[in-house]
Amino acid sequence: MGPSTELAAGAPHDLHLVIGAGLSNPIAPLPLRIGLAKGEVQIEPALGLYIGRGIVHAYETEQSQDWIGGSLHDSVTPEELARVQSKHTLIPLVVRHLIPRRGGSASEGYALNWSINIGDRSFVQSTLNELKMAAGTLHARKYDEAIKFYDTHRPAAMDRSRN
Repeated sequence: MGPSTELAAGAPHDLHLVIGAGLSNPIAPLPLRIGLAKGEVQIEPALGLYIGRGIVHAYETEQSQDWIGGSLHDSVTPEELARVQSKHTLIPLVVRHLIPRRGGSASEGYALNWSINIGDRSFVQSTLNELKMAAGTLHARKYDEAIKFYDTHRPAAMDRSRN
C-alpha cells in the first residue's frame, strides 16, 4: 500500500504549487490573475484555516501583477519547471516574460502560458478588446498586457490547425 494522498489536518505540508487567484472583474469571464508558489502550509479544514509561506507567496505574487495572466513566485525553481515542461514538449506551459507589475513597472519572470488552450486569435483579441472597453481607462493596461502576452506566446500553428 502506497502513501496516503490525503492531507492530515493539523500536519504541515509542502505543497508543490499553491494557487492564489484574484478576479479583476467578477462579472467578466477572463479577467484573472494567478500566483503560483511552493512552500509549507498548515491546513485545518474544520476551522477553515489555511496558513503558510506558500499561500502568502502565492497571494503576494498574484497581487503584484497588473494584467490578466499568471506568474510564478521564485519559490518554484527552474528544475521544477523543467520537470513539468518535459511532460509537455510541444508547447511551453510556462514561458519567460516581462511580468507587468502594479505601479507601472515590470520584471522578468515565469508566466503561465494561458494562450495555448483558449480560442483562436481573432476571438481572444476581440473579447479582450471588448472587456477593455467595458473596464475603462483605469484598467486598460491589464487588457493591453494580456493581448501583448497572447500575441507573443500563442503559437501561430495552433490557429492554422483549427482551419
